[in-house]
Amino acid sequence: MKKIYHPKAFYWLSLKTKHAASRVMAVFFTLSLFYSGQGFAQLLQWNTFGNAGTETTEPSTTNSPNIAPANLTLGSGVTASANANRFGGSNWFNTGNTNPSTIANAVAGNDYIQFIVTPITGFSFTPTSFVFNWDKSGTGPQNVALRSSADNFATNLGTVAPTASIATANSINITGLTALTSATTFRVYGYAATATAGTGGFDIGTNINNIKLNGTTAASCNNPVINTVSVTQPSCAIPTGTIVIDASGTALEYSSNAGNSWQPGNSFSGLAAGNYTVQVRSTAGCITSYASNPVVVNAAPGPYTITASAGSNGSVTPAGTSTVNCGTNNTYSITAAACYAIADVLVDGVSQGAVSTYTFNNTSANHTISASFISTGPVTAPVVSGPKNVCQYVGTNQQVTYSVTPVTNAASYTWVVSPGVTLVSGQGTTSITVTFGPAFSAAANKRILVTANSACGNSTQTIYYLLAQFPGSARPITAGSSNICDFIGTGNAVSYTINAVPGASSYNWTSQAGTTTIFHANGSGVNDTAVLVTFENGFTTSAITVQAVNNCGSGSIRSLTIVRGNPSTPAPISGNTNVCANVAPSGVAAGYSVMPVSGATSYTWTAPNGAVITHPNGSGANDINITVLFPAGFTSGEITVSASSSCGTSGTRTLAVVTLQPSAPGGIDSVQTSSCPNRVYTYSLQSQPLNSTSVQWTIPAAGTLLSGQGTNSISVSYPSTAVTGTVSAAAVNNCGVSSARTIKIILTDCDTPPPPPPPPFGKGSAGTIVPADNMQVNIFPNPSVNGFNLRVVSTGSEKIQVRILDLQGRELKKIIVGSLQTIFFGNDLNPGNYFAEITQGQSKTVKKIIKF
Repeated sequence: MKKIYHPKAFYWLSLKTKHAASRVMAVFFTLSLFYSGQGFAQLLQWNTFGNAGTETTEPSTTNSPNIAPANLTLGSGVTASANANRFGGSNWFNTGNTNPSTIANAVAGNDYIQFIVTPITGFSFTPTSFVFNWDKSGTGPQNVALRSSADNFATNLGTVAPTASIATANSINITGLTALTSATTFRVYGYAATATAGTGGFDIGTNINNIKLNGTTAASCNNPVINTVSVTQPSCAIPTGTIVIDASGTALEYSSNAGNSWQPGNSFSGLAAGNYTVQVRSTAGCITSYASNPVVVNAAPGPYTITASAGSNGSVTPAGTSTVNCGTNNTYSITAAACYAIADVLVDGVSQGAVSTYTFNNTSANHTISASFISTGPVTAPVVSGPKNVCQYVGTNQQVTYSVTPVTNAASYTWVVSPGVTLVSGQGTTSITVTFGPAFSAAANKRILVTANSACGNSTQTIYYLLAQFPGSARPITAGSSNICDFIGTGNAVSYTINAVPGASSYNWTSQAGTTTIFHANGSGVNDTAVLVTFENGFTTSAITVQAVNNCGSGSIRSLTIVRGNPSTPAPISGNTNVCANVAPSGVAAGYSVMPVSGATSYTWTAPNGAVITHPNGSGANDINITVLFPAGFTSGEITVSASSSCGTSGTRTLAVVTLQPSAPGGIDSVQTSSCPNRVYTYSLQSQPLNSTSVQWTIPAAGTLLSGQGTNSISVSYPSTAVTGTVSAAAVNNCGVSSARTIKIILTDCDTPPPPPPPPFGKGSAGTIVPADNMQVNIFPNPSVNGFNLRVVSTGSEKIQVRILDLQGRELKKIIVGSLQTIFFGNDLNPGNYFAEITQGQSKTVKKIIKF
């Protein structure tokens, strides 16, 4: 095969020769034309003329310059069989196929002839038709379907029932496959065969290309992607613009003038004002235009104007309108005329205050500046500074300086001094020196006067009053510590300070002689307002004093008493006084404590002989808690504590401790809380026995203690049979058990009516209680602190009468109730024990009620 190139087209000349049995050579030429930009007509061609029929691979005879050569190959289900000029075979029908076979059978049996179309890099292809000559036997494949790998051979691109003539071309039009850029496999499935021996395949009787895939090819553009385009606008420093293009792709070129010129770099600088069209292309010629074209570069900024103006009595320099370049700094000065001051400066209409200069920095816009001025009038009165109390200078001939803060627009100053004062120097200036003679102390007017002079008017006269007086009393003394016990004999000092006294030139400090030493922290003189004092072991309670002094004399004495005191007696000791639970060997240690004593550095605790003391906090200032375990057989004694410091020891605090036997319990109260046949009674003490930790109860053998053992109230259940015995209660603590309190228990059989309540319902009456099997009575709560709810459930029809009786059988209240009715009564009863008698006909029930 020989290739011939043309500037705008590719010409392909193909030659295929085959020798016939007669050895006569037939030569055929095929000329195909493909365009480089887009190719049409045949993509691939094959010629089966001269085949023996046993071939399993058939190479293409021609191919588009944009398509790689391709081979025809047999599917695994087809067997090549000898048949002149054919590429195909037999076995198109498989065992188990539908007869004739279907396209599904062909796909499942791999009954196809295949070729792969591969575009060269940078090109795509679009197949349009498949043209071929086909021959078959009577039992061979009667139909042909074309499928592709584009959908994994799922659907037909087209089908045809080929004419059984090698001279007739069959055609399948192809749609839906466009601009394919990757290798694509095509399969020609043969089906509708009826026997395995049936044959079929591509065939031709003359030496021509009898299999053609027609279509087009085109350059395949992978367009660059423009990510961003950034613009740096002209500025004062750089008057031109810059465009920078950020694009994705390889081997890119860039244009800012709609493709009139291209450059490899992505930055365009030195751009004048205007609109720019940004494009990016690849070396394959694929061009992308920026979506936000045009890109605008603005004009360079500047120049600008600054217009300055001033009101009367002042000026702004430079005046008028000035032209300035972009980015420059321009300073303006504002000056007021004599006897005038700057009132305000406006920049672009905004007040800047009474400034004397203003700078426009990095100018980037037009501006205005204007100033206004006000009359200053006479100058302000000067402010004098200098000593006021001059006692220390009187009669010493020592020079003293007085000065004023310079006054705006003042040209000079006039000073006047009192009798006894000599002005040494400085008249007319802001500062003078003077001396004070002995006569100054008796002068009536002690003062210095000064006036500021100006062409705009003189100030009012400032009077600065002077003094020649004794120092005042020293201020109260502040101690660095109120407890000197920590400092006595240690060499460590306590600080004492006062505030400075007006007029004082020095201070006299005193403290107890022989046992204290004073150190002057700030040295002697006017600053001697703080001292440090150390204390020897012999120090006793005494005062520290201070007195202010100057040349005129001394002030009154200020004193502070320094107390050397023992710690105070500790507060009362907290802890058990009855220590039965804290005696060995079975007891636990008792805890005792006191509140911390101010200034105490240690504590001394004592306990009865044989007691074991532990100190949980250790010794020292925190030893305010102890635990004590008393010895076996202990009866009474004392716990004591005292506090100590370096000053001494406090008084002793004492707590008496004893072991107390528990007191015998008081009377036992009995309340029935549940009736026959499951009788339950509550037995209670009115209070916990004195000095006891628990209560030990005993009950009749027939009873069952339900709850409360160890407390002052128990609950006991009894059977329905008769019960006799006693209930007893004894108080218990670690020291022993008290005598027992008992009550006798006599309970009849539940079938026997209960005895009448004592005493009977009338003095001397025996009383009778009739069983009330047809009547159920419930009184609750019982006992109660307020009143009682009563509810009667009865099957009888007679009226139900309720009587409330005291323990002597006297009637206190009578109530008529109905069955199933709930009434409330007893809130008017005084605390005590009562009986409720409920009667209906011959039935009668008595309930004991308790009011707390």
